[in-house]
Amino acid sequence: MKRLGLFFLSAMIVVPAWARQDVDGSFKRLSADRQSLVKELLEGVLTDPVSVQYRRLREIKTAKGTAICGEYNSRNRMGGYTGFDVFIIYRGEGGRYTLESPALFKHSELGAGARDIIKILGC
Repeated sequence: MKRLGLFFLSAMIVVPAWARQDVDGSFKRLSADRQSLVKELLEGVLTDPVSVQYRRLREIKTAKGTAICGEYNSRNRMGGYTGFDVFIIYRGEGGRYTLESPALFKHSELGAGARDIIKILGC
């Protein structure tokens, strides 16, 4: 019984290491305020934000300032990973940051070609 309790305690300590995986190190290269912005906007709408994986994150220059784009993968309600998809966070109307991701939102401010627009921007 003591061993079983020790196993569960060690599993609880190890689990946080699996959270928010930075697949290629690109999340760490963002500044702390940019990391916070990604966490707030993207992880705030995911079904399982603890399981999110990031790759190819970078900052790009736009007419309204700097945008953050990249790819994410997270678990769905069934517990399976959905596959990497693109996202972009940019300054929208009124200077507020806006998240766009074709996989998350059926109706996007960027329109039906959101995935193509994001790729054209270099993400």
